[in-house]
Amino acid sequence: MVDREGAELASAGLADVKICCILNNKSGSGEGELKFDFKELFARHGAIIDIFTTREGQSLTDLAATAVDQRYDIIVAGGGDGTISAVASVLVGHPEIRMGLLPLGTLNHFSRDLKIPADISEAVEVICAGHSEPVDLGCVNDNYFLNNSSVGLYPAIVKLRESLQGGGYSKWWAAGLSAFRILSRFRRLDLEVDLPGQSVVRRKTALFFVGNNAYEMTPRGLGTRLALNRGTLWITMPTASSRTGLVVNLLKLVFKRERPFDTLIFEATSLTVMSRKRLLTIANDGEVLRVVPPLRYHILPKALNVIIPEPAHD
Repeated sequence: MVDREGAELASAGLADVKICCILNNKSGSGEGELKFDFKELFARHGAIIDIFTTREGQSLTDLAATAVDQRYDIIVAGGGDGTISAVASVLVGHPEIRMGLLPLGTLNHFSRDLKIPADISEAVEVICAGHSEPVDLGCVNDNYFLNNSSVGLYPAIVKLRESLQGGGYSKWWAAGLSAFRILSRFRRLDLEVDLPGQSVVRRKTALFFVGNNAYEMTPRGLGTRLALNRGTLWITMPTASSRTGLVVNLLKLVFKRERPFDTLIFEATSLTVMSRKRLLTIANDGEVLRVVPPLRYHILPKALNVIIPEPAHD
């Protein structure tokens, strides 16, 4: 948390800072605007904000574009990873705009990796303190991602989960059931990966995973990133021929820190993924897209100016 004296000093001129908050009312429990009085939370720090919500009939990207056109100094995204990713995609190329984060989703991977407090009043305090740093953004065929992009098992699981949720299942039950069903009909894709200056790698894989910077593969830090500004994509490509082999390999990676011979893990700044399929289903930050291959991935170093907690000084 930002110390109180520092927050007061930082908020001294906030009345002159133009801030808007874009809220996705479908994120998490869908009650973000009802549970929190955001104008009052910001007013505690001397800030006056405008609130845009998806109830106005516009998409998140439309709302973000409007905020950019109206020259807001700080644009706050309130929602889960999908919401933040949508707003961030509009802010690319606008380093003068600082992006604030309110973690109102279910998992909030991006906010968590940037050490944004889960407590909303504390997250508001961080935004009002105003310390920002540039972070990287991933891109595939002009579609941006903050966390990761994947092909294979995960997009199929997400697609089925959304269908089950539409049928009345809760998100967690739908996630578990969809994972079980997709794994039970284990399939692999024939992919060719072309790295600049290197020979093409041809493999069959059930999951092609591209992270915006490297992911931790330890029991304590599994699924997190220590940095979002190293300027690299982190690629994992397990080639196990069965679901049992896939699970065993994952366990070896996490608990034994042993890299299985049939799992490729590497880093790159750009790569091209080719497939014989006419369309590939990919998941970018949990949002499912249908994309015509080849998939052209690259990293955008320090593309976003994001407000984060100020580092502690010794």
